[in-house]
Amino acid sequence: MDAAIERALAEDLGPAGDVTSLAVLSAELSARGTLLAKSPGVIAGLALAARTFLRLDPEARVRALVPEGAEVASGT
Repeated sequence: MDAAIERALAEDLGPAGDVTSLAVLSAELSARGTLLAKSPGVIAGLALAARTFLRLDPEARVRALVPEGAEVASGT
């Protein structure tokens, strides 16, 4: 799983990182986010998502509000 995360981040961020974020955001900035389903579906990949966030910030906290495999409505 870690190798897949590294490949995806390398492809997405490139060698310079996210240049827009680096230019406009402070490294000390703290943020909070919510991921919502755009359409009805089945939740999959929670462990991969959590591990990716933790790879980017070891102090990140990830909390799933629905379990893996749950059927969700749009906006959940």
